[in-house]
Amino acid sequence: MDPIRSQRDTKVNPGFYLPEFTRSLYVDNSVVLKQRPEQLLEAFSHPDQCTLFAHSFRKSLYEEFREIMQTGLDDSARVFEQFNHYKATDVALFDEPLIWTGIMIRNHRADNFDVFCHHWASHIMRYTRRDQLSVTAALRQSGLQFHLQEIDNYDSPWHSWPNTGQRRNDVRRNAGGLFDTEFRIEASRLEHELQIVKEQVRHHQELLKEEVAKHAEVIRMYEEQVQLTDAVVQDYENTLSWRVTTPLRWVRKRLGR
Repeated sequence: MDPIRSQRDTKVNPGFYLPEFTRSLYVDNSVVLKQRPEQLLEAFSHPDQCTLFAHSFRKSLYEEFREIMQTGLDDSARVFEQFNHYKATDVALFDEPLIWTGIMIRNHRADNFDVFCHHWASHIMRYTRRDQLSVTAALRQSGLQFHLQEIDNYDSPWHSWPNTGQRRNDVRRNAGGLFDTEFRIEASRLEHELQIVKEQVRHHQELLKEEVAKHAEVIRMYEEQVQLTDAVVQDYENTLSWRVTTPLRWVRKRLGR
């Protein structure tokens, strides 16, 4: 395990490293608190739930993926693989609010908390080390209920961020427009698949129209047969009635003489 993932493991598995505590406050090393941690816990803790903070300047997981790729903060192939995996297995998570993991208040006794931690750690080990890309997927997989708190990520009465200076460009990998290039390729592939699906739909629609026309013709033939049968029955009833009443008409004729 590399040093960054080792740090992430302590971040995403507080129950393992702090088994004697029921709650924990995570503060990233680039965040400076303006209040005591106890005050932050008192202000934002919720009974039986974790408190997570919404990202205040990126609103969607797609924007976060784009940012990571454009700034080269992790290997582009691994990030794009993760993007494709999420898109294929749970595309709805891209519509969920993006979570900022610079500060987190965790309730270790919350239902499904351990399951959430396991899923989150698994995603970080399997894909990119950027934990904000996987936290939403882990939450959805585990079913962990949490309170989402709005806060200005840069500055609030409780904290300021970032406080470590700008990351050096020379440690970034695959920076630039690679994400845009790969995304255009992916979009082109999806457009091609969409055209194939449209053609299949049109083909099935034509087949359906033909089947409907065939059934309509069969129905018309049955209706004609029913009408013909009704006419035959009516003629038969009329003929039978005439035959049955023949003796009566003869008697009436004789009596009338």
